[in-house]
Amino acid sequence: MTCLGYRTAYAIVRNKEDAEDAVENSLCNAFVNLRSFKGQSAFSTWLTRIVINSALMIRCRRTAHVQTSLDEMMDDQPERLRQRIVYAGPDPEELYATANSMSCCQNTSVNFRPPFEMHFNSTF
Repeated sequence: MTCLGYRTAYAIVRNKEDAEDAVENSLCNAFVNLRSFKGQSAFSTWLTRIVINSALMIRCRRTAHVQTSLDEMMDDQPERLRQRIVYAGPDPEELYATANSMSCCQNTSVNFRPPFEMHFNSTF
C-alpha cells in the first residue's frame, strides 16, 4: 500500500517530499482512526482515501503560502526587491540606544536638577 499511496500522493502534490509527508501523515491518521474503519469498503480503498485527503491538504497549504527565494529575486530584480525590503526608519539597535540614553538622561536630570537650578538662578 505504501508504494500505491506514494504514487497517489505524488500525482496530487507533484513533489517527492510532499508526497512522502502525505503518506506519513495518512498512515499515522489511519492508525489513530483504525477503530472508525467500518469494513463497508476494502481496507486499501479506505487507506487510499486518507492518502488523497492528506495530499490535498498539503497541496492546499502549499498553494496558500507561495514561497520565493530571496536570492533568486535579487538576481532577477535587485532594485525592485531593495525598494520592497529596505526600511528607512531606525533599526532596533538605534531605537534601543536612543531609549536607553533618554532614560539615563532623565534619571540623571532628576538626581541633579535642584543644584543646577539653584546655580543658574544665582548667576543670573
